[in-house]
Amino acid sequence: MKYSKYIKGYIPYFIFISIFLADLIMYGGLVRMFFGKMDTTIIAGIISFIGAVLGGTITYVGVRKTLQHRDREVFMTGITEKLMINDGLINTYKNFLNASFFMRSLEFESDEEKERLVEFIKKMLTQLDDDNEKFYKCMDYDAIRIMDFHKKSLNGSIAKRPITIDNANNCIEKVGSIYQVISVNKTQLEEKYYKYKRNK
Repeated sequence: MKYSKYIKGYIPYFIFISIFLADLIMYGGLVRMFFGKMDTTIIAGIISFIGAVLGGTITYVGVRKTLQHRDREVFMTGITEKLMINDGLINTYKNFLNASFFMRSLEFESDEEKERLVEFIKKMLTQLDDDNEKFYKCMDYDAIRIMDFHKKSLNGSIAKRPITIDNANNCIEKVGSIYQVISVNKTQLEEKYYKYKRNK
C-alpha cells in the first residue's frame, strides 16, 4: 500500500519524460530527414540538451520532496499545541452554543428579552477578541477570515435598533456557525495529522 502510493506520485514525471523522449526522437528524425546525416556537433548538442532537461527534472523532484518533508516536520512539531488550543476553544464556545439553545426558546417581543440577547452577544464578542491570538495559532487564514465575517455580522445585528426577530435569529445562528468553524478546524487538524502519520 505504502509503495503503491510512492510509485503513484512519480507516474506524472514518468509520463512527462516519456512524452519528451518520444518528441525528441520524432524531431531527431525530422532533422535527419531535412539535413541528412547528423555530425558529432549536433549529436553532442542533443545529448547536452537531454542531460539538462533530465537534470532539471531530477532537481525539481528532489526540491519538491525536501519541501514536503519540511512542511510535514513543521506541522508534526506544532500539532500537539494546536490541538490543545483548539480543544480549549471548543470547550469555551460550547458554553455559548448551549446558551444559544436557551435563547431559541425566547420570542424576543419584550425589551428585556432583546436586551438579554444583546448582552449575551456582547459577551461572546468580547471572548472572541480575547481569543484572537489563539485562533491565529491553531487555524489557517481562511478559517480566521470566516470567523471575522461572523464577528462583523454579529456586531451589525446588535447595532441595529430596535432589535428585530430576524436580527435575533441571525445572532443565534452565527453562534452556531462560529462553533462549527472551530469544530471543523479540529477535524481538519486531526485528519492532516493521521495522514502524515500514515505516510511516515
